[in-house]
Amino acid sequence: MWGVSVLRYVNHRFIGRGVSFQIPDGYFIDLVPGIEIDNGVRLLSPDESFSVELRVEEDCEGAVKELSSVLNDLEPVEICSVGPIAINELSGYHATYRCLRHQYYEAWFDVDETIALSLVVETQGDIMDIDVATIVAVVDPRLEPK
Repeated sequence: MWGVSVLRYVNHRFIGRGVSFQIPDGYFIDLVPGIEIDNGVRLLSPDESFSVELRVEEDCEGAVKELSSVLNDLEPVEICSVGPIAINELSGYHATYRCLRHQYYEAWFDVDETIALSLVVETQGDIMDIDVATIVAVVDPRLEPK
């Protein structure tokens, strides 16, 4: 029997647990064997210089708490501190940081009290060279009617 997934593809959007997003044109779906992402998808940019991971997170304690927990666990060097973000009818928190050989932009959007959408851009290059605002806009995260 197939495993249960919270993502469904409808009208060019992935929908799950009250939130939806789309995949930017030209991106690759990362199908590396052995790497499984529950309730999400990992994409590679057209030039493969960075990845974008989108995941519907369940059993969350809120975007700011979840992002702060990630940063606390990783102990990274913050490039841009945790700050608020809003797009469409979603709000949350985002930060830019680096750890050893990789740099990240990470955003968490609250869907409801226990569900969030996380978006992580990862590169081995300079994260500041990536237009993450455009990526977020093209991914177009939004609430979906339940």
